[in-house]
Amino acid sequence: MAAVVGEDNKRKNTAEMSSMDAKEDENSISDRVIELMNRAQLETDAKEKLVYLKQIQELVIMKDSALLDSFLDEMLAFQHEKSADVQKFILGFLEEACKKDEFLCSKVVYPLAYLLYDQDNVQVTKRAIQCNLNLYRIAFKFIATKKATSDDLLHIWEQFCDMKTYIISLTQHENTGVRTSALKYCEMIVLTQSIKGGITTSTKPDDISLDMLSTTHPIMDFSKLKDEAKSILTFLTDLTLSHKINHTNLLPCVGSLAIIARMRPMHFGIIIACLESLNANLPPTLSKSQVSNLRKHLKIQFMTLLKNPVSIEYQSVLAAILSDLGVTANEISRNLPKIHATESLKRSSITDLDSERPPKKLRIGENRTSDAKITDIKIESGSIEINRTAEEIIQKLNSNETVVNLVFASIHRLPNRMPSIFQDCHTPIVSAGSKIQIAHLARLLATQMLSTDNSNIESSESDMMPTLRDVKSEYPRSIKIAGLKEKHSESTRSRKIKQFSLSSLVNYNMDIGEKQALSLSAFERMLKGEENAHHAGMALERIQVLVGLATQLRGEVANAFRNYIFEDIRGRFELACTWLTKEYLLSLAASSQSTEIKNDNDGYSQCLAEILKELTDKLDKEDKLFTHFCLEIPRFTSVAYKAIEDYSKNEGSSKLGLSTMYELILRRPVTKAPLMQKLLDLTVFENEQRRALENLEMVLQIGDNQSNQWSEDSIKMHMSLFMSLLPKNHVIIHNLANMYGKATSNVKRVILRQIEHPIRNIGMSSPELLKFFEQVPSGTETLLTRILYIFTDKSMPSQELIRKVREAYYGKKLDVRALIPIINGLEKSEVIGALPKLMKQSAKVVKEVITRLINPFSDVEESVGPRQTSPLTPSELLLALHQIEDDVKSAIKAIGFCLSEKSTFTQEVLAGVLQQMLERTTIPILFMRTVIQTLQSYPKLISFVMNVLSRLITKQITTPQSYPVLLQLPAHQLESVFQIAPSLQQNLRQHINLLTLNQRAHIPQSLLFTIENYVVENGKESHDNKET
Repeated sequence: MAAVVGEDNKRKNTAEMSSMDAKEDENSISDRVIELMNRAQLETDAKEKLVYLKQIQELVIMKDSALLDSFLDEMLAFQHEKSADVQKFILGFLEEACKKDEFLCSKVVYPLAYLLYDQDNVQVTKRAIQCNLNLYRIAFKFIATKKATSDDLLHIWEQFCDMKTYIISLTQHENTGVRTSALKYCEMIVLTQSIKGGITTSTKPDDISLDMLSTTHPIMDFSKLKDEAKSILTFLTDLTLSHKINHTNLLPCVGSLAIIARMRPMHFGIIIACLESLNANLPPTLSKSQVSNLRKHLKIQFMTLLKNPVSIEYQSVLAAILSDLGVTANEISRNLPKIHATESLKRSSITDLDSERPPKKLRIGENRTSDAKITDIKIESGSIEINRTAEEIIQKLNSNETVVNLVFASIHRLPNRMPSIFQDCHTPIVSAGSKIQIAHLARLLATQMLSTDNSNIESSESDMMPTLRDVKSEYPRSIKIAGLKEKHSESTRSRKIKQFSLSSLVNYNMDIGEKQALSLSAFERMLKGEENAHHAGMALERIQVLVGLATQLRGEVANAFRNYIFEDIRGRFELACTWLTKEYLLSLAASSQSTEIKNDNDGYSQCLAEILKELTDKLDKEDKLFTHFCLEIPRFTSVAYKAIEDYSKNEGSSKLGLSTMYELILRRPVTKAPLMQKLLDLTVFENEQRRALENLEMVLQIGDNQSNQWSEDSIKMHMSLFMSLLPKNHVIIHNLANMYGKATSNVKRVILRQIEHPIRNIGMSSPELLKFFEQVPSGTETLLTRILYIFTDKSMPSQELIRKVREAYYGKKLDVRALIPIINGLEKSEVIGALPKLMKQSAKVVKEVITRLINPFSDVEESVGPRQTSPLTPSELLLALHQIEDDVKSAIKAIGFCLSEKSTFTQEVLAGVLQQMLERTTIPILFMRTVIQTLQSYPKLISFVMNVLSRLITKQITTPQSYPVLLQLPAHQLESVFQIAPSLQQNLRQHINLLTLNQRAHIPQSLLFTIENYVVENGKESHDNKET
């Protein structure tokens, strides 16, 4: 029993020790991370910075992920580093962090977008795409599992959707690597936004698909995501079959399509058809080695697809393609998917490719051709036209005469010598002549025929492979193609293109109302096709067609067009500008005189008036789209001038109206004369709010009973003209100064905020400004101080400005606070003389004064002009503060702030200051307080403090303020003090007796023992033998 109890106690002790060790490890890891973070922030070399950052990642992600949230913001700050290697590392860190904690998606989405959008470095862009590839899946899963909506989730999803659109656009990037990364991203989008289907070979536990998303999700639209995946898949297939794609991007496209086919069976047929078409029509831009490499890659991908269980329905097609690529029947047989024995008996063995009975296939349709002598092989490839055309060709190829005619039609196109590329790339067809091979050949011919009809690439007929449709026209009519009907032969013989005639299709018996209704219906369908036109790259053509129809048909069509634009005037701004330009051209064509448009009731003027009215009614009063549109107006009429004038007279939009006039005067010279007249009219407008100096005076003279009626925005609006004129005419600053003292507090506050930009443009060397500092009108002290802060914010004040301020201060025109902005330009004696008054100010002012003295330009990153130095060193500043004895509280506050700046007031500086004060005849009142604070901040100065106390004792200077210092000394050093000054022992005893029990509890027992029992005898020390 005792052994059991002992074992339990042992386990408890072990658990407690483990818990303590875990806490210690956590603290040590946190301290280590802080140390590494500080080193990384101070390090300038990118390689060394990366070493520190990698160690931080190892600690906060691998060892203690609980620290991840604490240090994430500090790590994200490194995204602004100029080094591309550091930025790529941050992207990797974001990826690893979100893998550990998916809730961090809300914090990393904006840094991720910043590194994706605002980078000129291709390597960073590629890494950002790769990071987005994984984070999109994590965010998709994170948001899909949330049943309730929130603003954070909505913002995260919107950001990822915006980045998705941007990355897809990078498939057209000039850099090949960026395009490849964008294509892999498209592959991920298709996999993520598609359902898995019944059979899939995906064994990944993190295979994210549309199956985990509810159809009624509050944020993510199930149907839109599914349609988007289909659109991107169509884009990939079209890109794969495009002859403009290069070899470097073609291989990733093929690989991505193969992966999609394996993991998403619903797209298997479409992808098989695409790869089959690619195999039949290789891009003509590929070189010899690239063609060989592509065929090998296709062979590998088709073999992989053959192993997929879904390939059971496509085995005939895959077998024919692989046979064409040089794969033997045995290899095909070995790579067939393993299926149930009963199902394998239902299909013919694919190893016998020359058998009379081809394997059965699923059919798209049930109709059979009556004269067909072989079993139709219907390929579910997603293209009905290819299937139908292939069925027709199979019937024709069944005739030997047709095959012979095809050979005769093509043989004269062959070169005299076999090309080397054909010799290297050609693979003998094992199943040549078999019915499977015939079906495959028919499918290749059908694909080429349809691609020839729909291709946008210009190529001559002589470079195309002859098809069955033009065989009759290529060769003498004595050669007949067996199996073709006479009607078809006659059509192919002539091959004349019949011109399209609308009259043959239009029913002229319709009345006008029906025709107009049909026209309007067709036009409305065109209006709704904006997205389709954008994806097809035909947005500009669509705009031209819409504008042409609206200006020609007029009536209901024009009204529908006008309503469509005005529904979203900002989003359809380009359409509105094109409409206006078209109306202008029509007006010019109708005018027989000069380019001046005298009639303001024509279509152009009405169109211009309607657009301007919509802009003024629906846009925000500070929206610069109004200015943009005015700059795009082809010709200004009285309607346009009136709209701009009204916009300038309106209280809420006057600032934008005036800026619009300014831009038009500079960039549209034809409008200069009338708009200048409008501006002059506004300055003397009968409404007194439009005046300049009178306007300012009215604002500054607002009484207290009227201040509530004036908002801050209205005050700014009325001051805008004056503030714009101030940098151009410095004299009017005296008007501002004279009126400032009479203004209310609200007006003064607005002036102090708005004055910065004009004052910076005036400059501190302006004679009128220096005259202003010399006069200092009554009530303008705060204005002058604000101007001084503006000038000294990022630059050193000029000597003339310092002289003017000094004279105003000594002339009792300015108080001591006016010296703060120029304090570093004063003499040392002047600063020391002003310190007592400055230290009596508020804590914020005291802090600013000391900061400016010990660290000029601490609030800006880089000063402008010559480097500014402080008139006082840190030691001199601290000595000067100790000389302030008329206001001890202010001095204590200032000294305390100095001692908190340990980077400036180091232990060496403090030791020097204490030494200097100790050597003076009169010791400052706050000397012992500073000694205590110094010892608390730097315990290593204990020996120096002992020497200071010894010298104080020698000088016979002992005050109650020194007792706390003595009680902090070790026992043996306190004995040395008693040896020098025995009277201190009795004083310390009395001091301890006056302390409370709680205070005495903090005094070590060794010190109490020494104070009570230490005895000095004839210069020799001994202890009393009394019991403590």
